[in-house]
Amino acid sequence: MYLYEYEALELLRKYNIPVEKSCLARNLKELKECSRIIPPPNVLKAQVLTGMRGKAGGIIFTETLEDFEKSGKALFQKRINNLKVNAILVSERVDIRREMYIALTYDRTLRRFTLISSPLGGMDIEEIAMKNPKYILKVSLEPLIEIPDFVIRAVAKHLDIPFQEMKKLVEAMYNLFIENKCELVEINPLVLTSSGEILAIDRKIVLDEVYVRINPSLRNLLEKRLREMGESERIAFEYGFSYVRLEGNIAVIGNGAGLTMASMDLVHLYGGKPGIFLDLGGGASSQRVEKALSLVLQDPQIDRVFINILGGITRCDEVATGIANVLKNASNKKKLFVRLLGNNEELGRKILSEVGIPVFTDLKEAVKKAVKGG
Repeated sequence: MYLYEYEALELLRKYNIPVEKSCLARNLKELKECSRIIPPPNVLKAQVLTGMRGKAGGIIFTETLEDFEKSGKALFQKRINNLKVNAILVSERVDIRREMYIALTYDRTLRRFTLISSPLGGMDIEEIAMKNPKYILKVSLEPLIEIPDFVIRAVAKHLDIPFQEMKKLVEAMYNLFIENKCELVEINPLVLTSSGEILAIDRKIVLDEVYVRINPSLRNLLEKRLREMGESERIAFEYGFSYVRLEGNIAVIGNGAGLTMASMDLVHLYGGKPGIFLDLGGGASSQRVEKALSLVLQDPQIDRVFINILGGITRCDEVATGIANVLKNASNKKKLFVRLLGNNEELGRKILSEVGIPVFTDLKEAVKKAVKGG
């Protein structure tokens, strides 16, 4: 479960991770109060659970009080990637000398926690990895033991930060990650200010959704999130798949977050623009697939769908049955590009051939076709 930035900010403060001064406003009255606490020049950040909010006009730098009031009012009336803005985080303007990146995540392939850092911050980590891979440092960590000093020294050297400051930051991030059952704790950018301070001025935290569902102490957070969700996100949550609306026109569906993200990267690499990230999860039933695809096909901004399935615990025939059921029961003018590989692949191919959907084996061919539209 993704946290709003202000929720992530509260967690960082709880673990004494340095952040900029900020104030949360849920309406115009609170926004006016925030202008007294953190007067312009400052930054207005729309609190929405979506990526690339800056490009969508969700982050505004203000210079004067008049500018602040006008921009804040407009932001409350704006939709960011089709999501309503219900809160604005007002942050102080920070004089930045240098931007960096640091994150903790879980590598499911290695079954290890992974610490990722880069001296290049403020941009997408995948973009850094693609254009400047030498600037990415990844370190696998042994679970259930403290992070050794030699690892912290390597990260400190990579980011050119004093060891003691790096040690304090990394250990705080690690404790936050473990104690809250996180899937991701990302600070981008981590900045060095002109006065020599280290601050986490933008952050992303993702909690294990299963843990959130079963933990009584998080019930209020879960109920609050369900109330705030749009219809698409609520359906995704109820049926057990992950759904994120993006800015493009190509829906990308996969089984597993890593596979789906890699599929999106390929779509982007070949010139396409992903419009929906949809991870079916492991062991997806035909009913889950049916609900997921129906949801995607209802989106007017989506004109084609790329489905990439590696069959293991998720059976290719179950996925194919779900796809076929949707196409039999609804008129669909959107193009589908399906790649099946693995468990019950041949049966899946047969099911889809009966409804006129060709199935690809080669991943690059499938992606190129999806990007070109046929």
